[in-house]
Amino acid sequence: MLTRILNSHPQVFITSETDILWILYQFYNSMEYSSYAYDGPVGMNLCLDRYQERLDMDLSIFENFVRIQTAAMNDGFIHFEPTLRTSLKYIGDKKPFQNADPILVDFVKEDFPSPVFIHLIRHPFSVVNSCKRFGKDGKGDFMWGQLTTTEILDHWMLVESWIEKLKVRPEYNVHTIRYEDLVDD
Repeated sequence: MLTRILNSHPQVFITSETDILWILYQFYNSMEYSSYAYDGPVGMNLCLDRYQERLDMDLSIFENFVRIQTAAMNDGFIHFEPTLRTSLKYIGDKKPFQNADPILVDFVKEDFPSPVFIHLIRHPFSVVNSCKRFGKDGKGDFMWGQLTTTEILDHWMLVESWIEKLKVRPEYNVHTIRYEDLVDD
């Protein structure tokens, strides 16, 4: 919902889970591609299938990021139709776990001009309920659905702790929005 709201602005485009920062981290560190520890492989594999040949070691991390995200925007990616935007101010990817990971934050910090993070907070009951239902059959068959409530909350709180650490770093701009407020307003 938040991604769709942001994408209604003509100078903003947020893709739906290209996993591009995780891909770039592996690319620049000459690692074999594997899915992120707290995420499934769907977005990463689709992004690699479509755009791996466009990655260029001679470009900066930021240049590769913009190159792949722009291609995904123009082509359409996972839940979004192709979109043409000629004067973007912000381009990003919706990846709540990866984009807050201290390893990836430190990986891009020197190369990304004025990064902005939008921290969408959900009530813990909603987080657990969503994880238990997420998947094609609505039975939580994807990623975290088979975890216990405590395990889901432990994963979620790990990410929340990463975001709290980001908030105190002056080089990062973190906006926090409560999901319930977004829905109500």
